[in-house]
Amino acid sequence: MESTLPPRQRARVQELMVGLKLDRIKYVLEFCEPFETETQRLQGEGYPTLPFALLSCTRLKKHCEPNPEDDTMMRRLRQRGMQELSKRMVIQDQHKLATFLWPQFRQMSMLDDAERKRVRTFKSQLITTKCEV
Repeated sequence: MESTLPPRQRARVQELMVGLKLDRIKYVLEFCEPFETETQRLQGEGYPTLPFALLSCTRLKKHCEPNPEDDTMMRRLRQRGMQELSKRMVIQDQHKLATFLWPQFRQMSMLDDAERKRVRTFKSQLITTKCEV
């Protein structure tokens, strides 16, 4: 297969690939699979995606939680994944409310009791505010 990279870039890529072990690449790809799955779910067409934001974030954070059996590379991957999630997936009240309003997720089991109560209070306040207008 002919490379489409210019010779200097091709040489740099080959340099970077020296020493990379195929099993490590597979390891990283397997770690990234849940991110791909959740991204596809959140970019879906033909169905509302807002109710899935909280669920996807919860799943990905669970995936990134430290595991005592992890080697150094996996610990770093999980740590970096958690940092990126914290920056890029900021769950707000509207995400939680959308999850609550979606029948399948109405119980909000991905939240602790205090957070579920807070979402219900937010919903009640929102209804009261809208009814007053």
